[in-house]
Amino acid sequence: MNLKESVPRSPKETLAGFAHIPRMLDKARAYKKGFLGDYIYPCPIDKEVLTFLKLNGDEFAIKAENADDVLFGKWLVEFMENRNIKDREHLNRSILKKKVGLLKCLKYYFAFPERIKFVELKVTTWADYVDWEEGRV
Repeated sequence: MNLKESVPRSPKETLAGFAHIPRMLDKARAYKKGFLGDYIYPCPIDKEVLTFLKLNGDEFAIKAENADDVLFGKWLVEFMENRNIKDREHLNRSILKKKVGLLKCLKYYFAFPERIKFVELKVTTWADYVDWEEGRV
């Protein structure tokens, strides 16, 4: 994937029950090929996932580069066999419910001056903000 020309998947997309993993795969693969563009890998959210998986950014990127989504998903399922499902759910909540900062909320507000649009979309989480910024909302 060339992130100089396109955007990674939404943090809301899941693989093997994990939010954000498809986005991380896109960024890790772009990182390995030198096509990361303005994206950061590993970003702070990526680091949360990496800590959970007990991998570093380079280890994850090598796994991402050497496996398609299906194989990577199978690896995740095997990895989770000895882990509590509640741990994954906690990680997903941490990622998807993370609040966006005040400055980003203001940027959103001024980008959509028509108040009805602001009320309808309610960009309040980091994942919502990313989807808005990358044109999915």
